[in-house]
Amino acid sequence: MAKRKEKFFDRIKGTLIGVFGMTKNREYDPENMIASYLPENEKERLEVLAKYQILGPELDKDFDGIVELATEVCDSPMAMINLIDETRQWTKASKGIEATDSPREFSICSYAILGDDILVVPDALEDERFFDNPYVRQDPKIRFYAGVPLVVDSGHKLGTLCVLDTQPRTLTKRQLADLKILAKQVINLLNLRLSNLELQRIVHNKTSELSDLFDRIGDAFISLDKNWNYTYANKQTGKLLHRDTTTLIGKNVWEEFPQAMGSATYQAFHRAMKEQRYIRQVDYFAPLNLWQENHIYPSPKGLNVLIRDISEQKRAEFRLVESIETLERAEEQAKMGSWQLDVASGTRHWSKQLFLIFGFVPGEIPPMNEFLKRVHPEDHSLLLASIEKMMNGVDPGESIIRTNPLVMPLRYLLGYTRHVKNEEGKIVRFEGIMIDVTELHKANNELDHFVYSISHDLRSPLSTILGLLNVAELEKPEPGMVPYLKQIREQVNRLDGFIKQILDHSTNARTETHQEKINFRALVDKVMSNINPVPVVNRVQVKVEISNEIEFYSDKPRLEIILNSLISNSLNYQDFNKDSCSIKLNVTTDAVQSKVVYSDNGIGIEKIHLAKVFNMFYRATEKAKGAGLGLYIVKETVHKLGGRIQVASDFGQGTTFEMYIPNLLLNKKEL
Repeated sequence: MAKRKEKFFDRIKGTLIGVFGMTKNREYDPENMIASYLPENEKERLEVLAKYQILGPELDKDFDGIVELATEVCDSPMAMINLIDETRQWTKASKGIEATDSPREFSICSYAILGDDILVVPDALEDERFFDNPYVRQDPKIRFYAGVPLVVDSGHKLGTLCVLDTQPRTLTKRQLADLKILAKQVINLLNLRLSNLELQRIVHNKTSELSDLFDRIGDAFISLDKNWNYTYANKQTGKLLHRDTTTLIGKNVWEEFPQAMGSATYQAFHRAMKEQRYIRQVDYFAPLNLWQENHIYPSPKGLNVLIRDISEQKRAEFRLVESIETLERAEEQAKMGSWQLDVASGTRHWSKQLFLIFGFVPGEIPPMNEFLKRVHPEDHSLLLASIEKMMNGVDPGESIIRTNPLVMPLRYLLGYTRHVKNEEGKIVRFEGIMIDVTELHKANNELDHFVYSISHDLRSPLSTILGLLNVAELEKPEPGMVPYLKQIREQVNRLDGFIKQILDHSTNARTETHQEKINFRALVDKVMSNINPVPVVNRVQVKVEISNEIEFYSDKPRLEIILNSLISNSLNYQDFNKDSCSIKLNVTTDAVQSKVVYSDNGIGIEKIHLAKVFNMFYRATEKAKGAGLGLYIVKETVHKLGGRIQVASDFGQGTTFEMYIPNLLLNKKEL
């Protein structure tokens, strides 16, 4: 019977709790809690509360002034700011009562956030909801409670600002109004905290982005405050300084690197800080064997410095300087100067020795009119022709000019020019050398005069022998002697041809070039008429084609040497077993140059010999018994004219020579 009565009163008690909100012996269970005990938007409220990142036992000093003021305006001994999470009440500030967290089921504030206005409990012992609350029955023995819900902008109630007393009482209207005002200040501080958190998040994200950016730039980057302490250092800084960057933060840069005290970097840092202006500075830091390029950006708060490792660049510069010095010494010893011309910009560069060769003080390159004063007047046309070639994208090749003996000592200068192309095949630069060959020229002149004299002396007895052979043949020698006389004539002619080639080479080497109008048809006819034996000449068809006829000026004797050597070669290496034997000469002339294409249908040249046919004494075949000087003389003569030559051949089909010879027409008109 007693047990049934106990169960009956338990049911009555549960009903009273549901109706009046009594808490006696009630366990807090959010899952099974009666709906009226939780805010309707409890899930969203907890999510909003979490955004403030304020929960926990730590007090917030920003709220201390508010709870102190709350006790004064409400004439209450105790005040608290409490936040309610899913299971606990967290005190963030308190006055007159110990701040501690507590279970939510014992929290009067958890009831305050259910309403929209201040919850006032005049006497907790008389309130069915709180009379058996442990904080009412035991210390601090709360009797009076007034709590204002802290409603943030989203409309959610996160907690309360409350005042408490150990005596039953109430608040005046003025006190209630002031308490609401103080609650708004709490909300303002909470919103400010949320804004700061968002700002910190943005700053953190931007800092992370910047940190990632600075880690990717490949150069060291540091930030220093006004006290020269590190506030930031990217990963590249650690690699550059051989340090862990995390150990640098907060450390003084001059204490970490005392060897830099008083250095150019030290002075530049201080100057940038003092003058508040950007400074770029290069310095060498011996302890790390580091050449650094510092870009120093000051601000009132300190310095940001981009540090670029230029050690390899500096070492390359040193090597370049050493190379230039070595080259200058080599040029000085070789009496050789060099130059460069950039096509796009027109920028010129002269080596030191080139200035000295022409008697100029090294420095600014002289203008053309001053330069020409140092060149022999007779060589102006050759020099101008070379310049004209370069302007038209043609290599001038080799040439010899003289200095003007009226201005400076006479010197003979061998010049060589070549072009440099880019990846697209476009000419981007011309470069050349000029060598003082005065002594060599004197020696060659002496040698040429000796060769010329000896050659003439040798040709005289050969002419006599040929005359005696003619007499012997006219006197009808015995039949047994005829083969011997024929053999003697062949050998004498061969020797005479060899001596003539030597004379041609000597003439080409020792005489200056002359300019006169050239008639290629007449020149070919003259060469053909002087070649023996006539029967062989008559068996070869010669065809001359001249296109774009324009006046062409060059050195006639040298052109005659070229054509004589080429035609003689064609006759010596002709294949008379073919149906027809031919020689073709095609000439195309413009204001810059003459393109001369000479071809025959002789026996041709095997490919293995093509690269060497212009070498002295080189013979590609034993069919003819020449000395191997013909094509060598052709090449040297073409070069003497400032031109170039190339050869192509199909063995058994024939050979083609392609020559480009400068047209001195413009220079002739200028003179």
